[in-house]
Amino acid sequence: MKSSRSVLEIRSSLDEKLHELNDRINAYADANSMDMATTCTALLIIPSLGKMLVAHVGDTRLYRITNENVTLLTSDHSVVGKEVREGRLTEEMAEKDKRQNQLTNCIGAGMDDTSYDYSITDYSTGDCYMLCSDGFRKKLKPDDIAKTLAPSANNDEDAMKANLEMLRDKVLSLGEKDNISALMIKLY
Repeated sequence: MKSSRSVLEIRSSLDEKLHELNDRINAYADANSMDMATTCTALLIIPSLGKMLVAHVGDTRLYRITNENVTLLTSDHSVVGKEVREGRLTEEMAEKDKRQNQLTNCIGAGMDDTSYDYSITDYSTGDCYMLCSDGFRKKLKPDDIAKTLAPSANNDEDAMKANLEMLRDKVLSLGEKDNISALMIKLY
């Protein structure tokens, strides 16, 4: 008989692994007299429970993309993100703010006890989910993502790859210098 773990047990195990990763990055940085930090957004689909688990820290993002809209499922852990949430900056002001890369929470950076955002929700078959770095999405308009990455435009892996590469090329042509990474999945 196969034993199944609850989504909370899976979340606890993931949290333990992320804290271990934080400790390892800090130890490596200390041993090599350097500063190191990173961000992480993880998406775990748990079909046996009909749930998805999201773990997040930093300014990488997770989006749910349907044929009707694009929904941001994470909150940026950045100075600018915090000021937008608190109403001190508009989204338009945030796009031009020089503090975009100043994180308020991340893995590493000498932090002893990083806290991670977790969410447990249902997932929808037929929807697309995109994980991406801030460099991938900063110069894109929401319409770019909505039209190019809609499930109806991404029926297979080849289409998803081609559409992500097209958006990457657009971002590069607009002069983005930051890390440009994106991964997309479609659930069936």
